This record gives sequence, structure tokens and C-alpha cells, in this order.
Amino acid sequence: RYGAKRSYHKLGMAVDLSCKEGPEFLFDIIMDFQLTFKTLGLGAVEDIRHTPTWLHLDLRPGSDIAIIKP
Repeated sequence: RYGAKRSYHKLGMAVDLSCKEGPEFLFDIIMDFQLTFKTLGLGAVEDIRHTPTWLHLDLRPGSDIAIIKP
């Protein structure tokens, strides 16, 4: 009903996170430990300039963690 038919959220492969410290806090942790997060399957994060109150993470394939624009 909502969102794209092939959304990573609808496929169970994405999540939007928030915390009291803000999305920059989560983004910085992921960027500091990219190898660890990539090993765990993380494929992309949304550019926090476009998502000021949450951080989107998904499991898309790729060799590096992509920073995507919504």
C-alpha cells in the first residue's frame, strides 16, 4: 500500500533508526567501523543531509557501504 513495491523495507532488508544523539551519531559509528558493518551485511546508509531525524540502513549488495540519496 505504501512505498515502492520492491522497497528494501518491504523485503525485510532495511531499517530506519533514530536515537536521542541524532542520526549523525549513528552514521559516524558506522563510518568509523565500516569493515565490521560490511562484514555483518550492511550495504547502504542514507545521506544524513536528507534524513535529519533518522538513519536508513539496508542490506543491498556491493563491495563498499554506499551512501545513498533518497
